Amino acid sequence: MLIGHGILFLLWTAFCAFAITVGILNTRIRAASRTDDIFVIIAYGVFGIAALPTGILQIVAGSSLLRNKGRVLALIALWVGVGSFFLGTVFCLPTGIALVIYGMLVLLDPAVKQHLSR
Repeated sequence: MLIGHGILFLLWTAFCAFAITVGILNTRIRAASRTDDIFVIIAYGVFGIAALPTGILQIVAGSSLLRNKGRVLALIALWVGVGSFFLGTVFCLPTGIALVIYGMLVLLDPAVKQHLSR
């Protein structure tokens, strides 16, 4: 599930890149930049830049869990996913909260800790 959530972050980054491209093209077609076009370009740039490392971190953490390693990295990736809400990844927040709750229950279980520490 962590890999899937990371892919959602990367899809959000791709959408932000698309929105930036449309904003730039819209500004060039009209030959005049309006404040709302510049705001869209800057806002989606910040959102995309915030989501990209979060998505990569979650994919790396999820794939390390598949190899029975990286429990601490997975815990960090879970909380970074929720924390990136403050940087504009609003749409990933509901799945992020559910993933943190489920991930904390699983990854902090003593049997799972013992299995992943081998």
